[in-house]
Amino acid sequence: MPEVMKCGQNPFGPKDVRFLLLLRGALGVISLFLVYTSYRFLPLGESFTITSSMPIFVTFAACIFLKEPRGIFQSVLVVLTVTGIIFTTKVPSRLMGEEVIYTTENIYGILAAVGALLGRTCMMLSVRRAKRADHSVMMFNCSWVSLLESLVMLSMLIDFKWHSCGIQVFYIMLIGVINYTAQALLTLSLKCELSGPVSTIMTAVYIVA
Repeated sequence: MPEVMKCGQNPFGPKDVRFLLLLRGALGVISLFLVYTSYRFLPLGESFTITSSMPIFVTFAACIFLKEPRGIFQSVLVVLTVTGIIFTTKVPSRLMGEEVIYTTENIYGILAAVGALLGRTCMMLSVRRAKRADHSVMMFNCSWVSLLESLVMLSMLIDFKWHSCGIQVFYIMLIGVINYTAQALLTLSLKCELSGPVSTIMTAVYIVA
């Protein structure tokens, strides 16, 4: 809020992009929740194979909806990425009659990873489309929408409980600070650069981490 007051803009952004700002906040929480869910139910390798294909989908979607440039190289990557996802989910083995056991946890994990991928893609397109709004306005709207959405989701999780160990509480708070900082830096980068390169660099950092 202090950043919004300093920039002097309407806290809820220009009228023509307010819906995009609200959408960015809603998709941000959902995609983050789904990412952590996929980490819980899937091996990290399979989860990263699906979620790390985000640059391809962002580049392709930005070309369609935002008219950003796209070359033959990006088109080939789209085909290869979709092929990799198909093999990761064991679809070929299923078609060839081989026994593939899908547990309930596997299905939850795959659906969560794909949902996180789509949510992040739409979120980045929303930020890019509303780039004329100040980054502090974007973060303010993302924060209050995320807070409301998180409270609703917590009320739906009947097995929710706060950790009793002090160091785990510290880690949870640290995750919040890091995620806020990452979202702020992502917003600044999308105001200056095309969606494809930004998503590629961001995913590369995730993989290295």
